[in-house]
Amino acid sequence: MEIECEQRLTKVEESAKSAHHRLDTLESGQREIRDLALSVNTLASSVKQLCEDMTDVNGRVKLIEAKPGTNWEKLIWILIAAAIGVAVGKLF
Repeated sequence: MEIECEQRLTKVEESAKSAHHRLDTLESGQREIRDLALSVNTLASSVKQLCEDMTDVNGRVKLIEAKPGTNWEKLIWILIAAAIGVAVGKLF
């Protein structure tokens, strides 16, 4: 009976060691998953900020691109007004 108890105790100890080893492995994996999740969160924040910056830059570029068109339109109107002024001036 005593030998049977020792064998059971040995099996239980081996099982406990195996369980501890598996738990240690799982804890390590869990730590790595948490670190990865934090990295992805940081990356997502950076990408969000980059998108906001790009939206701002795109708005500025559109304004800059529109200015030459506006200036050309003003120049054309000035030239038309000057031509009309010259024509009216020659009539008098």
